[in-house]
Amino acid sequence: MAASTLPTTWSPADDAHAAVERWSLTGIGFVFTEPDPYSGIDIDTCREPDTGQIAEWAWKIIWRLNSYTEVSPSGTGVHIIIRGKLPAGKGNQATHHDGKVEMFSRARYFTFTGIHVDGTPIEIFDRQAELLGLHKQLFASRNTPSAEKYSTPSSPLLASDDELITKARQAQNGSKFDRLWNGHWESDYPSQSEADLALCCLFAFWTRKDRARIDGLFRRSGMMRKKWLREHYREDTMAKAIAMTGDTWSPGQATRPNRSGASGGLIPAAPHVSVDAEWPAQLQPEAFHGLAGDLVETLYPHTEADRAALLVQFLIAFGNVIGRVPYFTVGADGHFSNEFGVLVGASSKGRKGSSWSTIEHVLGMADAEWLNACVQTGLSSGESLIWAVRDQIDGTEPIRAGKEKRVTEYRTVIKDHGVSDKRLMVVEPEFASPLRVSERDGNTLWPLIRQSWDTGRLRVLTKSSPARATGAHISIIGHVTKDELLKYLTDTEAGNGFANRFLWVAVRRSKLLPDGGSLHTVNFAPLIGRLTDALGFAQGGMGRPSFRRRNILAGSGEARIEFDLPPAPGTSGLLRNAA
Repeated sequence: MAASTLPTTWSPADDAHAAVERWSLTGIGFVFTEPDPYSGIDIDTCREPDTGQIAEWAWKIIWRLNSYTEVSPSGTGVHIIIRGKLPAGKGNQATHHDGKVEMFSRARYFTFTGIHVDGTPIEIFDRQAELLGLHKQLFASRNTPSAEKYSTPSSPLLASDDELITKARQAQNGSKFDRLWNGHWESDYPSQSEADLALCCLFAFWTRKDRARIDGLFRRSGMMRKKWLREHYREDTMAKAIAMTGDTWSPGQATRPNRSGASGGLIPAAPHVSVDAEWPAQLQPEAFHGLAGDLVETLYPHTEADRAALLVQFLIAFGNVIGRVPYFTVGADGHFSNEFGVLVGASSKGRKGSSWSTIEHVLGMADAEWLNACVQTGLSSGESLIWAVRDQIDGTEPIRAGKEKRVTEYRTVIKDHGVSDKRLMVVEPEFASPLRVSERDGNTLWPLIRQSWDTGRLRVLTKSSPARATGAHISIIGHVTKDELLKYLTDTEAGNGFANRFLWVAVRRSKLLPDGGSLHTVNFAPLIGRLTDALGFAQGGMGRPSFRRRNILAGSGEARIEFDLPPAPGTSGLLRNAA
């Protein structure tokens, strides 16, 4: 018989699956052990097995932890699996409303059913802060010595462990933290025990001396070893680290630990790096006005993408489709509709790619020629950017006459006919790649991107690169993770006018759609009709505007349009630092 306290009865997952198939066993269980980073929450007597209805009080716990959840073997409860560790002990249980809640990190096991609860994530997430908050709520009255040993701060941090790790890496002593986090201590410390203490000091600063979180983070680090499982050593190391640590970090405080990483002294963070743990405020309803808002609301139920991702990418792509025709005058400059934007979100979980594919699909129905000819990817060099929208390239060749074929004159010939459609919609799903390119000596990509935003005239002053472009209408949509952005966006690019030509948009998965939504059932005909009319009007064709037009001046193939409109309420600040 398998037992949660007898490792000799455990097997790797593949062997367990094979045994179930071979001997028709009941199922597979997962044992929660000291070294692993997982905890399980068992909510019993909360589900009607016949209807699948889950009690409201149980849903509140499920939503609070927001990690993989499945139906328990009895059918009357649910199991939640998270990354995080309970304060102490083998488990806790308490009566809650009409059911029972049990929480385990060690010496217990869950039998898996694989019956996923709809509306919950299909992945296991880091929920250390949420776990501690729930534990404190349910078991606050249990003042056992072990619970006191792992007491949490009076106001637990809402930042996840992954967010704290990211902030520690961005700190002034981030390189030191990174070496310790990855287990590389030999060049900095005479012994691994001293390195253990140094890493715990850093954890104490970022977790506000929370023992349970220090323990959990250490177990995830490259410094984890068998010695840490000895309670005396572990507790003594954490106690020393907490005693050595002075000031600690608080959410919203734009500070970094000092170079020692162990005690007080706060150093201001770089101005372009935010350490605020709170997610940016959602866009106001006024931002979803008119055709763009109607399109987003039509697509949103059928995609896991963020509303902001759908809106921003549609506006940028729409501005590219209409081309270099309408513009606003600011001073002596004409500002056209080519915009740059980057979606910043977690890899695979921000749903950045799926948000673009949805917008691409709709605009492709309105202008298939644009989709097939103007949408490209691969920001690798400034020269390749010019080549995509290049003008005609002329050259000369000699004219020879006489028996000796002497050159008598030269004539102009066309070496390359260039590109007639100067619209270019660059979609870069790995925006970290061009960010890395900017670090190379002699890089011309970023200066040319600034030129394309400012004037549409592109050229590099090298003999080997005769191509140039005029009237280029280049728009850019990039996708990047927060860690990549903070790592590769240099201080120079952040301050020299490059970064403020981009709209940086924080995005995340809006919902879980196991079946992928039902986009195929949507009747796009009315929206495509409106979209076609809007494109026709913006390009100077037929159409009636939905705003009061003050004047239109046309000439030499361009239109200058001026609008006499105050900004809509709630939209000021949507786009900032545009120039």
